[in-house]
Amino acid sequence: MPLPHWTVLDDLVATVRPAAGTGARAAGQVLMDLMGQAGHVVPRTAWLDFERDKGLRLLRASRAA
Repeated sequence: MPLPHWTVLDDLVATVRPAAGTGARAAGQVLMDLMGQAGHVVPRTAWLDFERDKGLRLLRASRAA
């Protein structure tokens, strides 16, 4: 990607960084927003919801084994 585009991405990430908590989450938020603007429907789930569901799946798998 050309350097000017990286600068734009970095600026967008910096804009949402305070609310996102981490740089990785901010980058994910920016990417989700850009995909949404491009016409892709992106489900918005909370990170903790994903982690909780992942934990439940792992517990169920370990009980089944």
